[in-house]
Amino acid sequence: VLHGARLRAVERLGTTHFRHVLDLPQPLGPGQERSDVIRYRIPSGQRMIPHYAFVPLMPCGSFDLRVRFSQRKLPPVVWRLDRVAPRELEEGRPGPVRLTPDRAGDLSLEFTDLLQGYGYGVAWRPDSARADDDRDRGP
Repeated sequence: VLHGARLRAVERLGTTHFRHVLDLPQPLGPGQERSDVIRYRIPSGQRMIPHYAFVPLMPCGSFDLRVRFSQRKLPPVVWRLDRVAPRELEEGRPGPVRLTPDRAGDLSLEFTDLLQGYGYGVAWRPDSARADDDRDRGP
């Protein structure tokens, strides 16, 4: 946690599902908003599933996501995840909104009015993955 809260616990709820418990500096009152910044890094040598999705289980008005891909290994296809059912996240089928990382390999995404239980974020087709249908052939 870079700012806005303290990390109290990280709970592993499955092979790919984690819960991060934060301690807020003060309780929020009705209508108050807050912002936290959390950075996730995958340990060297550990493989990551080819998506990052935030699935809010409590009300969430907005979510900003910044992702950096290696410039040496930019994925051939990257797409936005917006209100995706959790079971669809694992399918790896490119969605309608294709994205292109900038020259540094970065993407910045903003989501508003998130619905509880749906996924928001980014997914990609790894270089080693084979395109199986026309939807997988790039932007």
